[in-house]
Amino acid sequence: MAVQQGMNVQAVQQSAQQLMQDHNELQDIYQTSNHTVGTMTNHWFGSDASQYANEWQSQGQLFQQAMDMIQKMSQTATKQAQEQSQTSGA
Repeated sequence: MAVQQGMNVQAVQQSAQQLMQDHNELQDIYQTSNHTVGTMTNHWFGSDASQYANEWQSQGQLFQQAMDMIQKMSQTATKQAQEQSQTSGA
């Protein structure tokens, strides 16, 4: 069985850039949604409103974790592509 190693640096760099674009889009969505929920809670009162706001707060943390993971994956892929490029060029 042959072992294959290496990387198509350009393809990995493009994928890393796409991940960063995805991260930025998610960040925009999160900020817009956060603003929208904040606006709603300024016009909705009572225990249901409090529960709704609390749920957004906990779910928002999961959203943030997903954005952070996508950003980290983009950064790791970019670093690996740079290292591969340097190694191949040496």
